[in-house]
Amino acid sequence: MRSAKKVWIEHINQIIAKFVKRFKMVIIIKKGATKDEIRSLLEAQKSEPRKGVDIKKYCGIIQLREDPLKLQKTWRNEWE
Repeated sequence: MRSAKKVWIEHINQIIAKFVKRFKMVIIIKKGATKDEIRSLLEAQKSEPRKGVDIKKYCGIIQLREDPLKLQKTWRNEWE
């Protein structure tokens, strides 16, 4: 059985992935892409109209039991 912490972290990662995908904050550049291909990806990103984001609708969605800064430090230290 997975620990509650791992389940929670997976849930947070899913939320972040949906957010990034929705607002197109990431450009995927495949290995071996030419400079022209990369330029065209960047131009396509720039040409898309930007939507305004109502950040307030995300406020309070995640109910944290710990201090957010403490959680962030813990997550970053997991890689070591």
